Amino acid sequence: MNRAARTLVINEAVRQWLGRKLKCIHVGEIGLETAVSVAERRKQAVPYDSDDDVQIFDVRADFLAWIRFQGDEKFIIVEVKSSLSDYRSDEKWQNYWRYCNQFFFAVDEDFPIHEIDISTGAGVLVVNNNGWARIVKRARVRPALGEGVDREQLIFLIARRLYNQDYELRYRLKFGDEAWEWYKRNTR
Repeated sequence: MNRAARTLVINEAVRQWLGRKLKCIHVGEIGLETAVSVAERRKQAVPYDSDDDVQIFDVRADFLAWIRFQGDEKFIIVEVKSSLSDYRSDEKWQNYWRYCNQFFFAVDEDFPIHEIDISTGAGVLVVNNNGWARIVKRARVRPALGEGVDREQLIFLIARRLYNQDYELRYRLKFGDEAWEWYKRNTR
């Protein structure tokens, strides 16, 4: 199976795994940087060549889930890794910790999970050939989100993504895929 196909299988398994969790709302491919105040982002930003401008680091998680059950809540981020080279080349995942209480890597059965640095507290989900995900290493639970991260803003990001996904679905059903593609090209 090629890397793209493996990524699709892992993504679908993670969607199903999160979907089976009680009181869980989840979205995929979501930018997290707006959950932090602009002042905080500017403090941590990487400077451009000019002294006046800064580059705001883009933090985009593969999956963000909000689980609220019996007064307890937590945010979970799942990062999909389709190969060892994908894992080794990704330096962004360490920035995700501040946006969640638990962090998981999702990989397939052929992935050498002993290569994953679990000393960070990251958990590991393994997807089998039938597309089922199971936890092989539990993620450490952090009691609080990172400094400067706004809980309400994270919830808003999830709600906005869900609304936009619903809008896209309704538009496609009403006008068709070609109309949706035209709409995206001409309105953004």
